[in-house]
Amino acid sequence: MNYEEFEAQLRSGEMPDQWAFKDKKGLEQFMEHRSQTIELTDLDCEVAKSSARRKAEGRGKQYGDFAIGNFVTGNKGEMAVAKYLHSIKPFKDLSRAVDLDRRDYGDGGVDIHWGRWRIDVKTTGIKHGPLVCDASEPQFHEANLFILAHLKFDGMEKVEGTNTLKAKKNRVDIYGFLTAAEYYELDDQRRYVRAHYYDDPQLPTKLKVECWLLRNIRDLMPTTTA
Repeated sequence: MNYEEFEAQLRSGEMPDQWAFKDKKGLEQFMEHRSQTIELTDLDCEVAKSSARRKAEGRGKQYGDFAIGNFVTGNKGEMAVAKYLHSIKPFKDLSRAVDLDRRDYGDGGVDIHWGRWRIDVKTTGIKHGPLVCDASEPQFHEANLFILAHLKFDGMEKVEGTNTLKAKKNRVDIYGFLTAAEYYELDDQRRYVRAHYYDDPQLPTKLKVECWLLRNIRDLMPTTTA
């Protein structure tokens, strides 16, 4: 079965329950085939860091010691997704497509407005990690689309002409998307079709959908319907 045939089965819902890749290599090859990689410039990265510091300022107790790092990861993912979407249907102003300002009461879970979509970008530092969202019904979310991205870390590289090493962390893999309705879809027995419990099933606060069960990001258009 080639990748296109496998994609067709995913779209049709023919995959058996609890199906998974037999080995890590198969998963990696499939995700590399379907992912879109976006490069961020050094300026993009500096903007992401500056925004993270503003967002975390005075919020140590609320967000913990890793606040700045988490905000940087999220900012870079959102910026990369905006760049990708901009290549399909341009924003009026790409530099304002993502709100990087500090907001005392959050953004309501919506990171990007694009066409009819109110997008919540979930960015993970875990390669091929799942899309994790709150375990609440879709009508309680302001976002109607979830996009999963992965901030890549390719190690250290030498600065040209010097012996100085710097971290190369300016690329983002965009794995795929699901509408809110698809994420929380139930079957006839009121069981989740794609999602599984991420934490305690007796008192769930989070659900997860494996990255390879998402819709291919290449299928996303401003007028895409659920």
